[in-house]
Amino acid sequence: MKKGLLAITAALVCLPAARAYDFEKDGIYYKILSPWERTVAVACGNTAERADNAPASGQFAPQRSMMAWDYLLWQGDSYSGDLTIPGNVERPGGEWYTVTQIDMGAFCYCPDLKSVQLPETLTRVCVGAFANCAGLEELILPDGITVVEDNAFIGCTGLKHVHFPLGCDVVNWMSFTGAGSPEGMEVSGTDNLRTIFMQSFNFSTLKKMPYCPNLKYVEFSAFDSTLLEEAEIPEGCIAGHSIFQNCGRLRQVTLPKGLENPLDLFRANSNLALIRYYEPVPPVVDKADFFSNVNDECVLEVPADAVEAYKQAPVWKNFYEIRAIPGTESGVESVSTVQPRVVAVSGGIIVADASSVNVFTSAGSRVYSGTCGEVQLPAGLYIVQADGVSMKVAVR
Repeated sequence: MKKGLLAITAALVCLPAARAYDFEKDGIYYKILSPWERTVAVACGNTAERADNAPASGQFAPQRSMMAWDYLLWQGDSYSGDLTIPGNVERPGGEWYTVTQIDMGAFCYCPDLKSVQLPETLTRVCVGAFANCAGLEELILPDGITVVEDNAFIGCTGLKHVHFPLGCDVVNWMSFTGAGSPEGMEVSGTDNLRTIFMQSFNFSTLKKMPYCPNLKYVEFSAFDSTLLEEAEIPEGCIAGHSIFQNCGRLRQVTLPKGLENPLDLFRANSNLALIRYYEPVPPVVDKADFFSNVNDECVLEVPADAVEAYKQAPVWKNFYEIRAIPGTESGVESVSTVQPRVVAVSGGIIVADASSVNVFTSAGSRVYSGTCGEVQLPAGLYIVQADGVSMKVAVR
């Protein structure tokens, strides 16, 4: 799938000088943000070059961001291996600075970068920060980060897991375009997400839509051409058209009541087998050609009291089968609201009311994958993901 992508990169603003950093410490480069507040950003260590001087490898083809910046830059590969970014760093001369940002393109085109442990002091990840880091597999973004800008992980073709910061409520434009390992990519920590901008995950290997209970808006083509197999739009969310277009592996979608133009979400989804739709009254639609884009045996599930209405409604009546959503026969209109529970105990944690559990260290390494119950762990801080719900737990 990714060979068919246009080559991708972060759009980086033109820097006023060739050198992109102010000082170096222990192999990490820093740019001073505020000499008065003593804050710095992690920066690229290479001399910046114009995009037209980038290697003609087929992997690099600059594209202009919607921000209308005048220049696009290629940064290079100044970092490799396993990297730990400190929260505070001493500048030569004795001054101490707090690390609050990952600068534009700081790790752009670092193919040998394997892992990055980020400090809790971070508040922003700038444009193209990790663009095209093909060797990066996992990354935990600290929850104090409030902004993750455009193109942050574009082209990270080895990425298996990203824990999104709970302090950030937006996935910006093309953040994960073309990202994800061939085996698939998982994004956790999305409990507080409210907006997913257009093309955020397009051409990624995302297999399951992240758990987003507070999602309010998804822009068009957000999940275009992904490996999604199932997806759910929460109640109260406004969804743009074609957000699931060209998702050839998508089999099951759950849609809330009140969603406008539900059939506009799909284009060329020939394997779609089940749409679960909680709207009690069939909306008026005029997309009769919708059924040329889905499986001929696609099933529609609606509230039990609405089954007959959908069977008589124009367009809707053309579904292969229309049946009741399980559990609505008795008047129940939604699935169970039981939430996973995680309790820290001496030497580990206990997880209840969850069908699947994944535990990660604060550095992003997976240390457990299985079912609920007791999980033995050494003392430390962990990210626990249970049925899509992510939480921090300290084991003592």
